[in-house]
Amino acid sequence: MRNPGPWTTPVRVTPARSSKIPHLYPGLNSGYPFIHEDNAPGIIANHRDRGFTEPGAPLKHGSRKTAAPGVLLLFAIILLTGCASKPIRLGFIGSLTGPISTHGIVSREAVVLAVEEQNLAGGINGRQIELIIRDDKNDPDTAKAALHDLVDQGVVAVIGPQTSAMSAALLPLLDEISIPVISPSTSSDYFAGQDDYFYTLVSRVSFETRHLAWHLSLTNPTPIRASLILDRSNNTYTENWARTLGQNIRDFGGTILTEMSFHAEQDPAFGRLAEELLRQNPDTVAIAAGALQAALIAQQLRLSGFTGRLVINGWAKTPDFINFGGDAVQGALFSERFNSSDSSPAYLDFRSAFIHRFDHAPDFQSVHSYEATQLLFFALSQLPQGNESGSDPEALKAALDAVPEFQGLQGPIRFQTGDAMRSLYLQEVRGQRYVPLGESWNPPDVITTPAP
Repeated sequence: MRNPGPWTTPVRVTPARSSKIPHLYPGLNSGYPFIHEDNAPGIIANHRDRGFTEPGAPLKHGSRKTAAPGVLLLFAIILLTGCASKPIRLGFIGSLTGPISTHGIVSREAVVLAVEEQNLAGGINGRQIELIIRDDKNDPDTAKAALHDLVDQGVVAVIGPQTSAMSAALLPLLDEISIPVISPSTSSDYFAGQDDYFYTLVSRVSFETRHLAWHLSLTNPTPIRASLILDRSNNTYTENWARTLGQNIRDFGGTILTEMSFHAEQDPAFGRLAEELLRQNPDTVAIAAGALQAALIAQQLRLSGFTGRLVINGWAKTPDFINFGGDAVQGALFSERFNSSDSSPAYLDFRSAFIHRFDHAPDFQSVHSYEATQLLFFALSQLPQGNESGSDPEALKAALDAVPEFQGLQGPIRFQTGDAMRSLYLQEVRGQRYVPLGESWNPPDVITTPAP
């Protein structure tokens, strides 16, 4: 039995995973209630190993051929009990198509899992959760239209987006629409310190880059000589990451030799970019990009003869980075909030449930998306009976603001004005794994000088 929420008296406790919980929502657009996705998105080819076999493919549910009697009985019970009260509508926005769709897809999967579990356990105060999914296509105008559409659908809150660029597009709308938007993974300092309807589940970029620069200054025999490259398709995040890493490297006595950029959706020439990055013989190359793009750059750097250290932003830390990068990414360094080697019971239980449901292991986006949904469920459970439908968005915002600390899957998450602070882990690629290096670091502890 597990209780992923932070509450003392749980809203629900999920049955043990060994009981093989039947999922009532095996696919999108399948006629089942409570999970709706218009125009199920096409998926790029590299997601086929995750059960997305063709454009427009829905969420996979194993090899289901016919519904088992137990599933039908539970389905009927939920339909009957749901007649007594309207469901609580929850929105989801993610980049489900295009070159960075990996993050949106796994985020969607984790939110679907959380909603399924909550509904099977009775919902929130007896009311079922209805999930409405929209694809922002990593386009600001599409993201804005998706948010307005979800508001028109009557959602109480939105989980997403996953990137800082899409979050920046939505931020000016939030005071107008007055519903909470909880991003699982937006981490740009641009969003920090604002009392608004926007919430994040990860600590800000400047903590991550301070951590990286400190480690580099300890482990490099001479002052760092680094080149930087960033992807402008998520500029709010990548520019922040590259700028703060550069400043932190300088703070520790290093030098930035070259700064370059590209756009993931404009067919970048990575071979030419690699040559430019190496022109001044850096000992370190830092890459701010998604997993696929970062892996391709790493390959070109190694083909060009670079043998130094690769430093990668947390956005790229997914299985795809290792799968596409191969030998070229061995030893690549990250500072990340997600520890794939974690052995805590809450995380292992979630990991087992996620694999059982989607046939692949969760990554950082999966973990943070599940946590974001659980945070919202907790806040909804604190509202007066009957007010969970979102008729008073200020009350839901107040409930979220009143959470000083939340027990995540891998440890506590602290909040201040909607901003999260959580432990960071130095990790490097070894074989097919991300391996932690030493102890975690807890922001906002300030690292000022290298250790002796």
